[in-house]
Amino acid sequence: MDTSRSVVEGRFSGHPPSGGGLVMREEPIRPAVGAPAIDHSLSWIDLAVSQLGPQEFRRRLLHFAPGVLALLGSSLLAIAHPASPLPAILMALLAVGVSIAAIYWNRFIRRPGECYCLQAILGYSVSVIPLFAFFPLQPELALTVAGILAFGDGSATLVGLLAGRRKLPWNASKTWAGTFAFILAAMPLAVCIYWCGSVPHPSLLLAALCIAPAVIAAAAVETLPTRCNDNAFVGVSAAAVVILMHGLVIGWW
Repeated sequence: MDTSRSVVEGRFSGHPPSGGGLVMREEPIRPAVGAPAIDHSLSWIDLAVSQLGPQEFRRRLLHFAPGVLALLGSSLLAIAHPASPLPAILMALLAVGVSIAAIYWNRFIRRPGECYCLQAILGYSVSVIPLFAFFPLQPELALTVAGILAFGDGSATLVGLLAGRRKLPWNASKTWAGTFAFILAAMPLAVCIYWCGSVPHPSLLLAALCIAPAVIAAAAVETLPTRCNDNAFVGVSAAAVVILMHGLVIGWW
């Protein structure tokens, strides 16, 4: 509806920081004065579109897409040869292709008033693609980071916009609901990606010990005040902790 659309556009307006991005405040979407009441018979998809606007809803779906690809990729690793770097090479090429496509068609995902969403796209790329090169025999590490960034950061923004009420004391643009959503969404899915992609499979307990600290660290970084898109900060922090915990808990040999 037009009234909800105007609220969303107003939420994302403001002075863009350097680099062309926008600072997004995770505030609950409230109908404008005089707006018609929300029809509670609508499906959750219709409700989300009406409150977020079609552009932001499309952006949320695309934010989750790399996580879905990571889930599919991790399931395929179970049948791949464990000593071959070929899966990592193919997945790296796919990630590069997805990044190029996102840059080319960025006009379909950038927010109103946003000149370019290059920061958000490159945030994924710099966090995930190098891991395929640095750890070609452990592609599950890169896939896990993609899952944390996709499901965690994507859920934090979605829930923060739709249901966020209480602000974080150190960052008024973030909400407790968004932070909890980050952890609750990313934790099980990232553990699943890591476990499925590891050959041989570790126990679920060991997989959780490797991934839980990375999810919590990334969720904490996501709450820090910043004037630019935080995808790179969240992804790099998740990558650093995943690598550290993998070495400590599983080992490299």
